[in-house]
Amino acid sequence: MRIIRSNSELESLHSAGVGFIYNDFSGRGSKGKDYNVLHTASCSWVVRSNVNVPKYFFSNIDEAIKWLLRNRGGEGKNWKRCGTCKAEARPLSQVSPETKPVDKVEQVPVPSKVFTEKEAEKFLIKHARVQNEGSVIIQDPRVKCLLEFGKTIRPRQLFSNIVQEAALLIEENPFAFALAAVLDRGTKSEIIWTIPYYLKTQVGNLDPQFFARKSIKELGIIFRKLPAKPRYINDAPRTVKELSEIIVNEYGGDATKMWRNRTSTYVKATFERIYGVGLGISSMIVLLLERCYGVQFDDLDHKNMNVKSDIHIVRVFSRLGFISQPSEKQALKAAIRFNPEYPGALDPPTWIIGKTWCTSFSPKCGSCPLDDVCPKISK
Repeated sequence: MRIIRSNSELESLHSAGVGFIYNDFSGRGSKGKDYNVLHTASCSWVVRSNVNVPKYFFSNIDEAIKWLLRNRGGEGKNWKRCGTCKAEARPLSQVSPETKPVDKVEQVPVPSKVFTEKEAEKFLIKHARVQNEGSVIIQDPRVKCLLEFGKTIRPRQLFSNIVQEAALLIEENPFAFALAAVLDRGTKSEIIWTIPYYLKTQVGNLDPQFFARKSIKELGIIFRKLPAKPRYINDAPRTVKELSEIIVNEYGGDATKMWRNRTSTYVKATFERIYGVGLGISSMIVLLLERCYGVQFDDLDHKNMNVKSDIHIVRVFSRLGFISQPSEKQALKAAIRFNPEYPGALDPPTWIIGKTWCTSFSPKCGSCPLDDVCPKISK
């Protein structure tokens, strides 16, 4: 299974006509599941859609059904097959002779024992593959498992919240997303992603013009009345005011214009103009825009999109043996070294694993998706 990340990729899969494509409206309102449909890649309905709605590609029907039952629930209740193509496999005689199935990636054997960092390095070098150009590319099982797990993450898992309605607000209101994102520093994620909901409840709306007109002092009073507050309570009013002023004065009050038809470099630079927003937060914003909102950035930009190096990322990278010392700078360099084409792709799965299984105390290694490949290095 893999996520379809661009319309050109979707068109290519449709033209090839091999495999299955799942249109995923999960998390988009109470009726979203009514539009969760599994198609054959060759189905005529596939080309009528686009990747603004998440889409998943499966090489065969068994893989598709297994994933859907595990991640979306029962057929007919939470998803259905297309009424036109019936999501039935095409006979090989109907597949274009120019179409060749993608070769499967060679499975790298992974020892079940806990091993040291040095032993892990020897193991990985042993299973390096030499390409035609003569360069050595390490087929790192740790990276592979992280990326595979990342494909199974639902958008809402990246927006932890205290109140269920808060996640829906983040999904539907671009300003709510931007507001929470610029405040995401030093505070539990469930508090940060609920703050826009608390603000809307308190002031009656969530309009950037409202916050742009208020003074920093007035905004400070509003923030101090919230039932849950950002850690840097004295900085938050200035951060939100500067964000709101940019949206109102430069983008006509439309937050989506900050990222629509932009490069990730532009988006990061724009957000980094805001007080308190650094490279870590701006990189996280770009990742979430692409991951959760279907915003497509130029592929070349992926090389410049890194992880947000927080405590969860550093802890997991350290235990995986990606870094020798638990530091944010080393984590940023490690993401580039281990996944140079798209360092930021390691962020969502690593963050979820650090928050759910690889905790500071009493990590749940046995149920962690990385259990079989993690050397479990203790720093």
